[in-house]
Amino acid sequence: MQVIETIVIGVVLLSVLVVIHEFGHYAMARAFKVRVSEFMVGLPGPHIYLFKKGGTAFGLTAYPFGGYARIAGMEPGPEDPLLKHALAYVYRQGATDAEHLAWYLTSSGLLRMPTVLPANAGPDDQVANPADRAEDLLMTLEGWASVVADDSAEFKRQQRAARAQGRELSPRYLAPEDPARGLAAGQPRLVDDEQALIDEQRKGTYSALSYGKRVAVLVAGPVMNILTAIAVLMLILCLNGVYYGSNTLAVVGEGSAAEQAGLVAGDTITGIDGQEVSSWTDVAGAISGHQPGDEMVLTWNREGAEMSATAVLGDRDGSPYLGISPQSVNYKLSVPEAFKATMAYIGQVCVAIVNLFNPFKVQEVLSQSASVVGVAVMAQQAVSQGAASFGSIVAAVSVSLGLMNLLPIPPLDGGKFLVETIQVISRREVSVKVQNYISVAAMALFGLLFVYTLVQDIGRIATGFFGG
Repeated sequence: MQVIETIVIGVVLLSVLVVIHEFGHYAMARAFKVRVSEFMVGLPGPHIYLFKKGGTAFGLTAYPFGGYARIAGMEPGPEDPLLKHALAYVYRQGATDAEHLAWYLTSSGLLRMPTVLPANAGPDDQVANPADRAEDLLMTLEGWASVVADDSAEFKRQQRAARAQGRELSPRYLAPEDPARGLAAGQPRLVDDEQALIDEQRKGTYSALSYGKRVAVLVAGPVMNILTAIAVLMLILCLNGVYYGSNTLAVVGEGSAAEQAGLVAGDTITGIDGQEVSSWTDVAGAISGHQPGDEMVLTWNREGAEMSATAVLGDRDGSPYLGISPQSVNYKLSVPEAFKATMAYIGQVCVAIVNLFNPFKVQEVLSQSASVVGVAVMAQQAVSQGAASFGSIVAAVSVSLGLMNLLPIPPLDGGKFLVETIQVISRREVSVKVQNYISVAAMALFGLLFVYTLVQDIGRIATGFFGG
């Protein structure tokens, strides 16, 4: 049962943070009037739509991990020149599939008949099969929300009937409804100017935005994760506070140097060797500056009375030992204090991520890192420890997710930002083939990091490092 609970908590935690990330992209895109055809909770696959709002279908997929927002015009590479002809054909017909669109494009001379491509053909080369090219065109238009997939009960019935006969019907795409003109989805319509039609549809896409707005859409996801972490951490620091050791004693060890000097639990140490102390940090620092066997002059307050004595430090594993433990004090930070502390923490995470690329620091960073398995285990344990502990895990994972996504490596958001910047400066498209090669290399690197941290976490679980 504990394993199942750990898996569920880990999946829910990571999924919520990914959905928050995707909501950032969605909200910024909609702010710039870019169409978002889908906002789904879960990985792409079989799905159900729960509701539609503002032209976006919100729903759940069969694979409930993470989520995605399908933003019009975010597909990589240059726009297919056949897109305007494909869109016009769907509008004139009202509905079509890849086979019929391929027939139209080839019969009208817009697309060559199948050819044999060389063995080294890449993703930038023309697709040999016209039906594949047509399917790509229709999927792009669906991503633009310029056409809609036919998910009607009637079409699903036709698909089942075809499967019963050993056939498979291709997905069908419809011209969208146009309430202003009184047109229902799938109803044919007149297209006078194909270029004007595609230009009008392109206005609501990511690719039509200015460089600055495209960057804003890209970074909105990571920013949402970072803002979530800031909000959670500040709430914890302001409402729950932090606990720190005071210079008032909770425990005085039996037979210790402190007990022999006359200290008891409840005493407040006010001075060591003539130096005033006001916190446990001061006390611990003063002790660490001595050697076992050294004498220390202690001053303390007991119920308003000042007392003093000399203690001879003991030896514990070669370190000076006085034999005292502090009382824990709760301190609730003010909003400015909480914000400052939160920014300092985020700065530390930034440094850790940068050190992943420092050969002299990478081992140290990885030793302090955790895979999704480790995160799930820590989250499960934090749930039982209270809201503050769980909130700390949420904030840590959220800020890491946001900052990691800003790394300038495709296919991360930071990598897309880098590609956009290179294209603006060079005024040339970065080849999809090049982007794919970099993405594969990046995924291989992240895969190795995942395996390393996973093996590390398994060892931690086996040795009881995580507790529980």
